[in-house]
Amino acid sequence: MKRLLKILFFIFFVYIGIALFFFSHFYPNTTINGRNISLKDKESSKRFLQKETINHTMIIIQPNGTSIKLSGDTYDLHLNTDENIKNILSSQHAFFWPIKIWGKHNLKKELNVEYDNKELSKKISELTFMKKKNQKSPVNARPIYKNGTYVIRKSEKGSTIDTKKLSFVILSAIRQLDAKLDLSKEDIYQTAKYTSSSPEVINVTDKLNHYISSTINYTEGEKIDSDKIASWLSVDNDMKIKIDTDQITEYVKTLAEKYNTAEKEQNFQTVSGQIIQIYSNYGWKVDQKKEEQQILSDIKTGIPQNRELCYSIESFTHENNGLGNTYVEIDSYNNKLYYIKDGKLVFNIDCLMGQEMDEVLEL
Repeated sequence: MKRLLKILFFIFFVYIGIALFFFSHFYPNTTINGRNISLKDKESSKRFLQKETINHTMIIIQPNGTSIKLSGDTYDLHLNTDENIKNILSSQHAFFWPIKIWGKHNLKKELNVEYDNKELSKKISELTFMKKKNQKSPVNARPIYKNGTYVIRKSEKGSTIDTKKLSFVILSAIRQLDAKLDLSKEDIYQTAKYTSSSPEVINVTDKLNHYISSTINYTEGEKIDSDKIASWLSVDNDMKIKIDTDQITEYVKTLAEKYNTAEKEQNFQTVSGQIIQIYSNYGWKVDQKKEEQQILSDIKTGIPQNRELCYSIESFTHENNGLGNTYVEIDSYNNKLYYIKDGKLVFNIDCLMGQEMDEVLEL
């Protein structure tokens, strides 16, 4: 029994002694960032890693396939503290040494390093792909009008460098003492602000399709269809819809030129068949400002509209430039009066007309 206890105490003390050793030394087959620190204590590990850090050289493979060498001594790279080493040692669980000593411990850690930021930034800026002429900006997803409807055009990645992302990637590789960094495999580019799944893009596309549904059929025979409305719409860089009111103003102006008959000279065919020009306040006149506002209001409803133009002067008919087909024509030259009903001459009679005089004869 005593012999057994002695053996057990011996094993216990050996276990504790080795555990205490591994509280301050790394396990066999231990590497940090590919550097072998097996059985080294904190101080010797620090000296070893300091030397590796100062002499560190990394090959950077640029996105175009060319490579450049980045040497630590050109930007004063060195290990700052042994805090990393201390933390790694404390996390290796020394009491598990009977199991741990047989395994491999390839650790990937970012070391606490210092460097000349100005010199490192200069080295990075000298990379070929950092030149503006070699960069293409990303393109946002956006709605486009195609075949009578708005669809979303996907965003494009581009090749403009995001300097924050690039700095993070390079510094991470330096802190891990990587021998090679392939930037073609890293996310270092600026991304489009809006993608096809962005709520802003989806919402504005839905709203545009809502707008172009607001077709307007005028009783006068004109029509504002989806294509016409789409030609007035655009989307800015913040995914806000812009309506070109200048184009609407111009469109309403053409309608006014076509349908205005009041307060202007207009063609009139006499009974004799002669076409003459007459001026009259009678007829139709488009209220252009009101019509522009009505079009804007109609577009935003998303509902097809059937209506007449907005007028400031109205007649009872659009026939014969608003004069209709039943009227009295007086021919002052031939002293004739004609009565036309439904476009046909009913009768004519002689008539006597005086002349306008500047003075009144006193009797």
